[in-house]
Amino acid sequence: MSGVMVMRSLLVASAALGEAVPEGSIFGDIAPAGTATPFITIEQISSIDRKTLAAQGKVRVTDLVQVTTHAADATDRIAISSLVRRAGRHQIGDIAGVTEVSVSTEG
Repeated sequence: MSGVMVMRSLLVASAALGEAVPEGSIFGDIAPAGTATPFITIEQISSIDRKTLAAQGKVRVTDLVQVTTHAADATDRIAISSLVRRAGRHQIGDIAGVTEVSVSTEG
């Protein structure tokens, strides 16, 4: 679930995305029924712990999350998706209480 928290934190911090989609319209998981567009949902697809030969103090985890944009039309959806990619692309550091995060985008 930390992948969802990290991604939501990055999206909320993006001023450009905030102009298109308000913070209250970015949901971790499912949006409430009847939510007005535009809005964004973030869903965790998988979470894999990196296996090491010896136990260590930290465990590396790879979370795959899917960000879905919901908009009135395809033009708005594509524009918002572009802002989402920019907000998450090449982010490294401590984010949303998770340490040593590295975010990459696909799609």
